[in-house]
Amino acid sequence: MKFMNRIENSTISIVMINYNWINYLKRTIPVLFELNYKNKEIIIVDNWSTDWSIDFIKSFENIKLIQSPRLREKNYACNLWVKNASWEYIFLCDNDLLITELSLLDNLKKLYEKQKNTWIIWISFVNEWELKTKWYWNYLWYYYTKEKKSVNTNELLNYNLNEISFPSWIWFFIKKDLWNNIWWFDDFLKFWWDDSDIWIKSWLFWYKNYLYTKSVQIHIWMPERKDNNKFNIKFKEMFFADMYTITKNFWKLNMFITILMYSFYYFLRSIKQSIFRFNIWPFLAFFKWYILYIKNIKYNLKKRKEIQDKRIIKKDIFLNIKIPY
Repeated sequence: MKFMNRIENSTISIVMINYNWINYLKRTIPVLFELNYKNKEIIIVDNWSTDWSIDFIKSFENIKLIQSPRLREKNYACNLWVKNASWEYIFLCDNDLLITELSLLDNLKKLYEKQKNTWIIWISFVNEWELKTKWYWNYLWYYYTKEKKSVNTNELLNYNLNEISFPSWIWFFIKKDLWNNIWWFDDFLKFWWDDSDIWIKSWLFWYKNYLYTKSVQIHIWMPERKDNNKFNIKFKEMFFADMYTITKNFWKLNMFITILMYSFYYFLRSIKQSIFRFNIWPFLAFFKWYILYIKNIKYNLKKRKEIQDKRIIKKDIFLNIKIPY
């Protein structure tokens, strides 16, 4: 009885980041109010939207709206909303998450209390237009991420509470007191791959990350892969952020092996994307990424020293977590 009362009385901050996606918000915000957890607050951090997002958010009396002072810098905005989340637990989500389980917060909270050394619990999802999903999140290897097969959503139940190398930041559940232990998001990375960096660090500091699959949420993201300009920008940013993260967090031998294999893998991928798109820019993005990486190597090595001097776990144990099939 005491355990149940503690769960029911705990407070949860639901935090969402938005930029110019009012069509998402119209579907995702109303569900947040329907969640059957009483002690919750809703915070939305906006990255200077120019559509009608702000007006729509302000139409809700019980939403705390925060305007990020930096335009479209996602990692900075993430840190900002965690600072403004005043309650014990945080549920962080993208603006394109459509929650299907109204008791989700209750269940995540109970699991968090039971698991030992938990840093985050991440929830699986399926893209709205698909019947199968690969989103039972990332597992690391020497070309950085392991490929996972698509599975039917009913199969995900078998993977509940499996350990994962790192989740996507898209939505996860965490105790706020633990956030500072992992030094927040690295806002040197303005947009891409903040998630892999901070989750890898969590393993280095003796925490664990778990997957929740008792329900499958819906990702209503609209594909932008056909937009070559947006794809090329993200492609370059992804390359740089991955290399930055590998250099900073991996143990020496693993770092060298992974950089070599990752570079070769994405060199081939850049060629494939250029052929597929009839566009030379994905191939050129590969070289722009390397130039950006070399230009920032001094700062990267400085951050590496900070992590390597303070890490508790000397082995890269996140490389040993297996895909659950």
